[in-house]
Amino acid sequence: MMDIHSSNPPSLATQFTYFHSSHTSLQHLKQPTMDNNLLAMLAAAGASLVQLNNTIISIAAAGAAITYLGKMWNTYEPYYGDGGQARYTRFLLNEVRPELFREITRMERSTFNSLVEELKFNRLLKDGRSVCVEEQVLIFLDIVCHNNAMRQTAVKFWRGLYTVTRYFGLVLDSLVNIYPNYVKFNMESCIQPDDISKNPRYKAFKNALGAIDGVFIPATVPANIQSPWRNRKGFIAQNVLAAVNFNFEFVYVLAGWEGSAHDTRVFNNATSKGLKIPQRKYFLADTGYGLRQGLMTPFRGVRYHLKEQAKAGLKPANKKELYNLRHATLRNIVERIFGCIKRKFPILHSAPEVELKKQVHLIYALCTLWNYIRTHKRLENLFDDPDKEQRVVQTTNTDDEAFNVADEDSMMKHRRDRLANKLFLQYVTYKRQN
Repeated sequence: MMDIHSSNPPSLATQFTYFHSSHTSLQHLKQPTMDNNLLAMLAAAGASLVQLNNTIISIAAAGAAITYLGKMWNTYEPYYGDGGQARYTRFLLNEVRPELFREITRMERSTFNSLVEELKFNRLLKDGRSVCVEEQVLIFLDIVCHNNAMRQTAVKFWRGLYTVTRYFGLVLDSLVNIYPNYVKFNMESCIQPDDISKNPRYKAFKNALGAIDGVFIPATVPANIQSPWRNRKGFIAQNVLAAVNFNFEFVYVLAGWEGSAHDTRVFNNATSKGLKIPQRKYFLADTGYGLRQGLMTPFRGVRYHLKEQAKAGLKPANKKELYNLRHATLRNIVERIFGCIKRKFPILHSAPEVELKKQVHLIYALCTLWNYIRTHKRLENLFDDPDKEQRVVQTTNTDDEAFNVADEDSMMKHRRDRLANKLFLQYVTYKRQN
């Protein structure tokens, strides 16, 4: 019996035999009966011809498939015969408006293209079988710019969870690789912009390189080692130290310290890992770091924070209050940049769902991205909302962590006093003339 569900049709020999057997009664009425041996020979010959024909067709099909796959493998763009998996990527790259692209990726399209080309040129990323470098970077940006879980991004991009996790790690490593190219600490990277160097209010701080501070970044840590990672505010975090210049760029970052680590301990570690502050130069720092070579801190026991100064109408009563006001205004840049980078990359607001090593690398990668955007789009408005000046975060320092006054560097104390006297004399002269 013929099986109608069989995927293989009966051979020509089978059909011939079946036809012959079913018509024997008619054939012997019209002509002599054929010899059985002759029929067998004819059936065998027919089967051989069919097999030969099928073999030729199979060889031709295999050759065509090999040729096609070879062409596909050698093309620069991956083949998207994936059931529409790359439709969201094609939408972002080919159809979306520039404004929406910037909102989704947190960067201009030209900056994105430049980043992709650099990662390709340096052979840090390459196209996969079905995931191009552009999509790899888009997957990474979707996670860090919108604080999406890996599964959410996998659904959005129509990719498997393994694929998303893999390419997130590859892009992360590639950004860490170019970190030294974009986060640099040298005199050239710390040149003051004109709005500070030529502003009479801040001329006394001509030797300031920028500001330095620490910030707590939430972390995911195994339960058996959580104790040192719990900060004084009660949550698991890493203590990240960052030095920034007055151009809103990171010039030095040290991540990976436990949340319970004191800022001075982190800073001492940084000085042994590349943070070499030149003589007579300094970063503005909070009292928690202590007045020492390379760090200029405010006077203790005197109004300092801008909110406190605002309550007093920003009218300093003496040289220490004036110095603290100017110091706080300039040092505020490090708090603002922390606030802005957290707003640009909301993944920093919560503990990422990756191992601790990648959480540390993520800090370096996002600081690299921040500086990359600044370098390739200098006029980009990084503070594009009306309350940008209030976009600050509370950093790691508190007044109760201040050093003992006896531990302050005597030379730096003398320099600070001279700064305060110069500022107050200038301030009094201006008030008299106006």
